[in-house]
Amino acid sequence: MISKLKVKRTLRIVFILICITIIFVLLGISILLNKSVSKKTKATGNEGITATLQISKQSVKKGEETTVLISGTSSAQIRVIGYLGALMFDKSKFQVKDIQYKLGVVSKDLGNETASISAVNELGKAYLQGEIQSAQGHLFSGKTDIASVVLVALEEAKPQFNFINIKFYRINIDNTLTEIPSDDVDSNKQTSTVSLKIKLKLHGYIPKVGVSSRSVNVKIKLGGGSLDTTTPYQTALFSSGLDGVWTGTVHFESVPAGENYYVLIKGGKHIQRKVCDNLPTETEIKLYQCSENKINLISGENSLDLTGILQFAGDLNLETGQDGGVNSADFSVINKAINSKTPIDAATIERGDVNFDGVIDSQDFSLMNKTMEMKMNKDEE
Repeated sequence: MISKLKVKRTLRIVFILICITIIFVLLGISILLNKSVSKKTKATGNEGITATLQISKQSVKKGEETTVLISGTSSAQIRVIGYLGALMFDKSKFQVKDIQYKLGVVSKDLGNETASISAVNELGKAYLQGEIQSAQGHLFSGKTDIASVVLVALEEAKPQFNFINIKFYRINIDNTLTEIPSDDVDSNKQTSTVSLKIKLKLHGYIPKVGVSSRSVNVKIKLGGGSLDTTTPYQTALFSSGLDGVWTGTVHFESVPAGENYYVLIKGGKHIQRKVCDNLPTETEIKLYQCSENKINLISGENSLDLTGILQFAGDLNLETGQDGGVNSADFSVINKAINSKTPIDAATIERGDVNFDGVIDSQDFSLMNKTMEMKMNKDEE
């Protein structure tokens, strides 16, 4: 009887110990979960908005206008009810002509507007303060234009502006406001990603009905504008359409938006062309020649239609690469293939089939000969 009582007591003690252990485990899990939640909340609070300036002209003559577009970019969704910042300019070189608020409206008696530009020009500073009149505010998700300022040059100059003391005001879930500061912006130090969506035509290519789209790597680089030297080549894959037009997109990091750029474009089997216009054209009698850099670039996507000129064929991608011209080494590949008594391997066809019809024959030879006749047998720089 006594032994049975001892067993019962022992079982009770074991049961109590198990319960205590479970309670401590649950408390530990709860603490860990609370820590995890607090970390997430803190991380969300660190998200911000980056201000950028986009200037329409990188150099102006006396009396010419340039427009500064002020934008904000957020990596996450942030609901904003207001914003402020000061656009600084050299009043001895520029005067403000117009101020437009693109996000919300000007905060009355706080932000400058066109009606108050006399005070703005006297200070060399435009206070931009706006508010969103909707109770829900504006949802920042990606890039949003905030305001634009038109300035007139008092002398020939390169526009340089600063946007400082930038703040955005976020609406929280409990309807309180949180101030979100943003780094000052110096237009001279500001860089951006410039994308070029390019359409072009390759010498001798004729699309065939029922044949799938072809593709080719094209190398592209930028020069001029505010660049000290040309960018490195960026390679993009171009695909053909039924209209014979090849389309591709290339991206350049850290290239300032602006004007007076040129593009160097080189196909995988072609001579490099230098292009200075958005819509270049040529005839067989008068080929296009770059005379003055006129390509204007904005941050983001830019479109270039180069279908009015040809990318001349002939600089083949040999084992040593392309050498910048059409010469005996290139013709040798074509001649050997045409005169071969055995089937040509796929690598050779890929290298020498300049009109993309799947074979190397007299048409490819004729196209390369035409390049020589047109005196387009050297890369343009």
